[in-house]
Amino acid sequence: MSHPVARMLLIVLNTIGLALYIYWLATREDLILYSTAGVLYLLPCVPFIFVLIAAWHGNPVNEDEE
Repeated sequence: MSHPVARMLLIVLNTIGLALYIYWLATREDLILYSTAGVLYLLPCVPFIFVLIAAWHGNPVNEDEE
């Protein structure tokens, strides 16, 4: 993603989505960390983290193309 505005927008929206999902998990009545099925509720956090890492890191620059 070469546009810095679009990249920052992606980072902001992804961070808001992750924060809202974690807030939703924290306010549930279930105790998800005390059950073996609770890990299924935590799996959607993984794509949020990968998108944040990819957007934050940016595109790799090849030294031959400069």
